[in-house]
Amino acid sequence: MLRNIKNYLSNFESLNKSSNFYQRNSFPIKFVEEFLNKYGKSLKDLPTEARIAVKRDNVELPLTIKPDNDFFELIGLYIAEGYARSIKGKKGLNQVYIASNDERIREFVRETTQKYFGLKPSEKKEDRVTFSSRILYEFFSDYFKLGKNAKEKRIPTLFLNLKKDKLAALLRGYFEGDGSVSVTDNRVTCDTVSEGLKHDLSFVLSRFEIFTKFYEYEKQPGPKVRQFYINKKRDTPKFKITKIIIPSNFTKNFNQIGFISDRKNKILKEITKKNPRGMRINFDENYVYPKIIKIESTGEQVSYCFNVSSEHNFFANDILVHNCDGDEFSVMLLGDVLLNFSREFLPSHRGGTQDSPLVLNAKIDAGEVDEQILDFELVNEYPLELYRLAEEKKHSSEIKVYDVRRALKEGRDPFVNIGFTHKTDNINDGVVCSNYKMLATMQDKVRHQMELVEKIRAADTAETARLVIERHFLRDLKGNLRKFSMQEFRCVACNEIMRRPPLSGVCPRCQGKIIFTTHEGGIKKYLEPALELVNKYKLSSYIRQSLELTKRHMDSIFGRELETQEDLERWF
Repeated sequence: MLRNIKNYLSNFESLNKSSNFYQRNSFPIKFVEEFLNKYGKSLKDLPTEARIAVKRDNVELPLTIKPDNDFFELIGLYIAEGYARSIKGKKGLNQVYIASNDERIREFVRETTQKYFGLKPSEKKEDRVTFSSRILYEFFSDYFKLGKNAKEKRIPTLFLNLKKDKLAALLRGYFEGDGSVSVTDNRVTCDTVSEGLKHDLSFVLSRFEIFTKFYEYEKQPGPKVRQFYINKKRDTPKFKITKIIIPSNFTKNFNQIGFISDRKNKILKEITKKNPRGMRINFDENYVYPKIIKIESTGEQVSYCFNVSSEHNFFANDILVHNCDGDEFSVMLLGDVLLNFSREFLPSHRGGTQDSPLVLNAKIDAGEVDEQILDFELVNEYPLELYRLAEEKKHSSEIKVYDVRRALKEGRDPFVNIGFTHKTDNINDGVVCSNYKMLATMQDKVRHQMELVEKIRAADTAETARLVIERHFLRDLKGNLRKFSMQEFRCVACNEIMRRPPLSGVCPRCQGKIIFTTHEGGIKKYLEPALELVNKYKLSSYIRQSLELTKRHMDSIFGRELETQEDLERWF
């Protein structure tokens, strides 16, 4: 329920003053959310005096909590020594405990809970602080998912990316409740029965450049729990516990975290003055290198590769794993090229060696590639002078924009700090398949291009059509005609290439069928689109006559089509 908001809601429309919600000034959160949505508002727009509560419960919490370090220390203490329980029924009970034998820690818990939640303890005990509140219970168990008992305890996913000072406060609270520091052993340790919490702690401690070691042992419960099993005449079970150890090499880094109590901080200060005992594990300032004890084959199993888009790394089995699938694939592909390469595998037909790895470039030198890339701009925005000269129809070479050519002259690496004029969240979000590829025929491609040109006021439609014909169609038509007269011939069975077709009309090697390597369809494909442009946009007689001469040349080689096959759709 949301309380203390009836005056705020009344600013938008008149509420039913006789309703139970209005009289109690307590409204269901779903009702409030739908109400605010009608007026373009959200729950974030509610006034500061608004309170959140559970129906028929007197405990109210502020709608917004701004956590400080003491808040995260409280969360850490709960993860270490907290417990939550809920008893259903008419006289239901929801409680949150935080255990401690230190009166100063219990007082800290009472003060911090009062500060952030406005709650006072429901009972006074010498070994714990107890709060009876359903909303606090749900806050710890359901919202943050801290866990209700020791086996369920976790550091919330929401907190794994905290700033280091806030994360240090959470760890400070945890190690105060469940950790210990020893002068004789020169290390910091803690125990947990939660498998998930073990990995959470390993991850967050690594952010402080602290490496942890684990070992498992079994332990019987304390005297009170043992007595319970004795009274029930049942065997006392043993619990598997994981001891998490911060070795002496990393205790100095633990100073970034510390403890809440002065006693433990004093011991920590003493052991950080000592020289580390050393470790059997190799490590440097960046990584720890565990020794491989043995390698066992587990047979064929399904494996998975994770891609973490923002951080590009994750923890798995206490090992920091980087997204390396791209590196793996590139090495595998290179290995395949080098190991399986043989000239015997290369096809003998034309183009077969085009993609073969006869030459591999280990390093790309920007000064040794095609000259066009030297004009690639490296700026985040174009200068105003570029647009002013464009208005005057000046040539683009008259304005100097910082590009690859200039970067090479200055001795700068052109592959880093490349600017861009339009931001994007993901470079892969562009057009995957262009319309040029999806359109089936060249006529369709040209028609769509010219339709776009006709819509652009800055473009000269007739000039565009002329450029398409002169720079593209005519050159391809004449070039393909020349290739046709100089072409080779190929056997469809064995791919044998022949400069001249044999008089027998079949392959002399395998008696297979011989075909052209340059076909009539590839030569004529631009002719009809070019003629359509000439007629539609009334282009010059020179272009028209050039196309007519080319067409006559083709007809002299291939013959003129007396009948043209057309689709039935044309007549409907």
